[in-house]
Amino acid sequence: MIKQIVLLLPLALVMFITSEVDAQTNINQKDKNGEKTGLWIENGMYGLEEAYYQDGKYNGFFRSYSKGNKSRLSSFGSYLNGKMSGDWYFIDDKSHVYMSCEDIKPNKDLFVNSEHNKKVRPSSKAYIRLYHKNGKVKQEGLAIFDDVEIDFYRIGKWVFRDEKGKEIEITNFHKPTLID
Repeated sequence: MIKQIVLLLPLALVMFITSEVDAQTNINQKDKNGEKTGLWIENGMYGLEEAYYQDGKYNGFFRSYSKGNKSRLSSFGSYLNGKMSGDWYFIDDKSHVYMSCEDIKPNKDLFVNSEHNKKVRPSSKAYIRLYHKNGKVKQEGLAIFDDVEIDFYRIGKWVFRDEKGKEIEITNFHKPTLID
């Protein structure tokens, strides 16, 4: 999986850079309603962000860079109508992928208990893989989360593996459990 990501990353970057060259004169624009549109490059909540907007919402390719080191990629993926979609990758301070979210979809049926003991429905669900430093899968399974908070909760069957990739445990989470 990691080798596929490494092979596809240069292609994705070339495609993104090519689109940026055409759009350089149209960066950080607003439409007639004052909403963000097209490519925006700005400091966001987690650091420098490069994102495409439509009607003031994230819509298209997104990447962010570390607050402490603006040349270090920290995440990339895509949005559809303001919601995370498709596949996302999160990168640690050593430039290793530490988590991938695959096939992100709207969550319509799974709930968690909030701090105030209220049932809350996170907006998204995806198949999550967490990785060891050596690139081997550490744990994987279904998770629910909100695009804004980015608190991930395990739900259902999760597989845990050692650093060699050998399966060491399977746990079925009947209640959402926060991934720490």
